[in-house]
Amino acid sequence: MRHRENITYIFRQGVLLLALTLLPLLAAAQAKAPYRLAGGNYTQTFDAISGWTTDFAAGEGANPFQVATPSPTLPSQNKVFVSGSTGGVQMGRDTTPLGPESIVLLATGADGANAAAFDLLLDFTGTEAGTLSLDWAEVNNSSGNRQATFSVQANTGTDGAFEELPGTTVVLTNNEASSGALANIALPAAFSGKTDARLRFYLVTSASEGVSGSRPKINLDNLAITATASEGEPGPGDPGTGGQALVLSTAALPDFGNVEVGSVSAVRSFNVQGEGLSGNVTITPAPGFEIRVGDNPFACCAITLSPVAGSLAATTVEVRFAPSAAEAYVAGIAVSDAGGPAMQVAVSGTGIAPAYPATLASTAVTDVATNSATAGGEISSDGGSDVMARGVVWSTAANPTLADAKTADGTGTGAFTSQLTGLAHSTTYYVRAYATNAVGTTYGQERSFTTVAIALAAEPTIASTIAISEVTGNSMKLTLAGGDGVRHLVLARQGGAVDAVPEDGLRYTADAAFRQGQELGTGNFVVYSGTGNEVTVTGLRGSNTYHFAVFDYNDNDTEFAENYLTETAGRASESTPAAAAFLALEENFDYTAASLLTDNGWAAHSGGTTNAIPVVAEGLAYEGYPSGGIGNSAQLVASGQDVNRGFEPVSAGTAVYTAFLVKVSAASAGGDYFLHLAPASMGTTFRSRVYVRAAGEGKVQFGISGSGSEQVYTTESYDLNTTYLLVTKYTFDETDNTTTLYVNPAAAEPATGAATITEGGDRSPSDIGTIALRQGSSSPALTLDGIRVATSYNLARGAAACTEPAIPAVVTEGMALQVTSPVAGATYQWYLNGTAIEEATAAAYTATAAGSYTVTAKVGECVSEASAAVMFTPTGVRDEQLATGVAVYPVPATDRLRVQAQETGQGTAQVLLLDLAGRQVLSQRLHTAGTLDVTLAVGQLPRGVYVLLVQTPKGFISRRVALH
Repeated sequence: MRHRENITYIFRQGVLLLALTLLPLLAAAQAKAPYRLAGGNYTQTFDAISGWTTDFAAGEGANPFQVATPSPTLPSQNKVFVSGSTGGVQMGRDTTPLGPESIVLLATGADGANAAAFDLLLDFTGTEAGTLSLDWAEVNNSSGNRQATFSVQANTGTDGAFEELPGTTVVLTNNEASSGALANIALPAAFSGKTDARLRFYLVTSASEGVSGSRPKINLDNLAITATASEGEPGPGDPGTGGQALVLSTAALPDFGNVEVGSVSAVRSFNVQGEGLSGNVTITPAPGFEIRVGDNPFACCAITLSPVAGSLAATTVEVRFAPSAAEAYVAGIAVSDAGGPAMQVAVSGTGIAPAYPATLASTAVTDVATNSATAGGEISSDGGSDVMARGVVWSTAANPTLADAKTADGTGTGAFTSQLTGLAHSTTYYVRAYATNAVGTTYGQERSFTTVAIALAAEPTIASTIAISEVTGNSMKLTLAGGDGVRHLVLARQGGAVDAVPEDGLRYTADAAFRQGQELGTGNFVVYSGTGNEVTVTGLRGSNTYHFAVFDYNDNDTEFAENYLTETAGRASESTPAAAAFLALEENFDYTAASLLTDNGWAAHSGGTTNAIPVVAEGLAYEGYPSGGIGNSAQLVASGQDVNRGFEPVSAGTAVYTAFLVKVSAASAGGDYFLHLAPASMGTTFRSRVYVRAAGEGKVQFGISGSGSEQVYTTESYDLNTTYLLVTKYTFDETDNTTTLYVNPAAAEPATGAATITEGGDRSPSDIGTIALRQGSSSPALTLDGIRVATSYNLARGAAACTEPAIPAVVTEGMALQVTSPVAGATYQWYLNGTAIEEATAAAYTATAAGSYTVTAKVGECVSEASAAVMFTPTGVRDEQLATGVAVYPVPATDRLRVQAQETGQGTAQVLLLDLAGRQVLSQRLHTAGTLDVTLAVGQLPRGVYVLLVQTPKGFISRRVALH
């Protein structure tokens, strides 16, 4: 909301006759004319700017403004109105500092090469020029910190050249918030009495050192121009002495626009007031217009206002347009008093003929076939406005609309025919004709029909078999034989048997790349459909088991006639071998110092050449890290160029490890990321982003994020100007993706990271094949070296390969646990329910809490697998192992594992499934009334060997189970 007064025009009796002569012309066209200061001081709050048109051509209050012409070459960006990052004049928005009811300038391009501007036309006849005032604010424009200079100019130079007004210069820096006001700036004395004065509001691209990016915008509002009466002239708003004056707030109301005959427009208004009046004031509307004062009804007859002691207080007269004919109206509302000349407020509008919905009917549906039909309609009346579109809409649900399937069958009235295609056989459809005119869309009555059924082909009787061969880490060949169907449909599923069957009468989309074909149920993908007998399935992952089922079918070479043999199906499964780990990228920046990364195999993808990343003669080193101390390094110092480098893509399901050395010299408190991974086709899919932020005097913290804005930072702080080894681990598949950060990690992969973040599988890319260095808007200053990207921790960290110690064997006595045959020089770590026990690093340990105990052996940096789990109860005494009626099946299990036992006692039972490291992967508590029968969902667990522990009131069950 603006806080300055609106424009007030005060008409002196001596100029009224001339104004009345010009009013009809002003209503018909908005010719550019300067604002006359003799009628009052000028204020503009841009309250009506949303209605202004291009180049100030029309709109309430736009008339005194004009497009700025170059003088001699600038302003070069003077288009009115533009938006976004286009140079010129823009309207304010909700997001601009001064709000939508304001005006904006933007100049873009090279320093001093471009300027944006607009002009205000003023007439100072009979007045002395006073002052200029306005409010201003900087508007952020994209990224960067380049500058622009604003000033106000006046056409007081030679031959009307523009000269800068002293005290109006404002220098703006992009993304640095600033605002203020130009208050009571003296206007040039040459403006006094000048009929063609112009003020130019001017923004030019300005030069400065150490800046880059985009230019700022300037937001203007609350513009005010003052003047005083010349000697011997009445001042603005002064009716003079010894006479009477009737004052109107405006000479013309904005055009009322198009209004249907029989309707009324929105209300507009003006004010009337006066002093020294000798009689009543009469306000008479022109034909087609209605007026009222206060809450009285609108009327087309005159209104009489009665002054008190010759004085009429400001009174609001409301006006609305009520046309009785379809024609243009240009007229005036007469305002007069008994002793003075008549005055008018110009009004205009256009009456238009009313329109109604079109009248139409839907014709009967004919030529119904298996996948097509003929429909149509007939439009008997267009409702008074042209029919712009017509056709039919249809759906399998009643009352179809334009949001459903539709045809477009021309325009106008009359009959039309519509062809419906792509229909499903044996299906009931609903159809309606439609017609769209100026009023909207109208529908005819609903018709329904059912497409012709397609007979199914004969069902095969013998299922094909599947033979699997040529198995690799990511593919295997299937050979089909023995079935009597003409065609075969093959489904594939990872980690569990195929549990879906095809539906007769449907054709499925196949793709030999696993997960790319059509999915049936959950996780069952079509990898083949056709008459052949071989298919090589690709896109598999190492160390996984894949299950296949083949369904023979016939279709008579006709769509929708598919008949599948589903009672029996050929089935087979096979496991892929583990994929060999590999080093995908090693970058030691062993290039000439002062050269750019883009000269040495890296590609710029953002920021152009701004602050291009150089090679610096400062190699980083870290003890035990093989890629340290080789060559030089890369230096990131400010916002600017981003670069990337590709490597052999790593598919989903395989972890990607990235190790590198970093030394940070400065970071912002808000932080920013400087390194990330991306797919081979990078686009904007950034993953495993590494951040750094300031954390107090001389300290920083490192952080990570996935694809979104959420970040997780380390709890520990690290020193500036110190070299650190960072390793990230990125795992991704259809279930989820996780980024883990390690700082100065040991040679063996740590069990937990310094920071971890997980996202849903919908954020997982198809592959990772790019690494990128980034200089964002809050870029840290740092040095990078020794980048290694690999598919194993050892290859990325560069640690020597471990020879794992033997898995410890454990014996128990009471609550005491003891490693048998401890290895000389080894240390041990005891775990309770998969969590390391602090200071439990000897070969013996006494249990103090209930749960599952395991132990690992460590020699140097090499750690063994965990021992078999040992279960203890809260009593401190080992429970009996149940033997009566115990059954655990199937073994091996796929997606379900059932556990049954008798004589378990009454109370609470706990079921635990532990991996061989003793980590709990599944837990379930349930009530037992003497017997136990529970089924565990294990389909989502990795395949392998696990330990099942069941604690009951009468004892426990311990079994090793395999998941295949």
